[in-house]
Amino acid sequence: MAANLLKKFYLYCIKLLLLSVLVGLLSSCGFHLRGSTPIPKELKTLYIQSRTPFGQFEQVLRDTLTTYKVNIVTEAKQAPIILNIISANLNQTAGAVSTSLTLRQYTLTYTVTYQVLTPAGKVIIPTASVSSTASLTTDMNQMMSSSNNITDQYLPDLQRDAVSRMIYRLFSNNSRAALQQYFQGSTKPTHENKTRTA
Repeated sequence: MAANLLKKFYLYCIKLLLLSVLVGLLSSCGFHLRGSTPIPKELKTLYIQSRTPFGQFEQVLRDTLTTYKVNIVTEAKQAPIILNIISANLNQTAGAVSTSLTLRQYTLTYTVTYQVLTPAGKVIIPTASVSSTASLTTDMNQMMSSSNNITDQYLPDLQRDAVSRMIYRLFSNNSRAALQQYFQGSTKPTHENKTRTA
């Protein structure tokens, strides 16, 4: 009995050690668990500007940023940074038809275009786009009669993937450099020119 318990304990310790090594390797390769990705300090408080502030995509974006401990404020004047969502659109493209002429392949593409601004409207991070795609094969008659229901099934996953891609861009070294350059430039003291007298 004691030998079995000791064996189980050793196995548990080995599993725990292997898990720790795996997490360390993933971290060294640049992988981070959600919520643990280093956040640029300039983005810790921001305002999300959108034509549809209460839309489904905007809600996914807010929820995801919250998991990264980002403070989402309700008014632009409360934040040093504005994340401007210019557009978020779903496009459907029809592909090849099967030999039986009953099945067709479709590609769904969800594209988000955004930029990062100051409250005064100055561009810090220029306009950029991220896209998420999904392919599906379905009956042509079914697609024509219930296209909304079918695309709605894929939409949440496409939106979550697009948000992840956008956050990856926002937390990238290039974005960090742009943010740091702006804030360092805006906080530099101004020196008045003094006229020297002979």
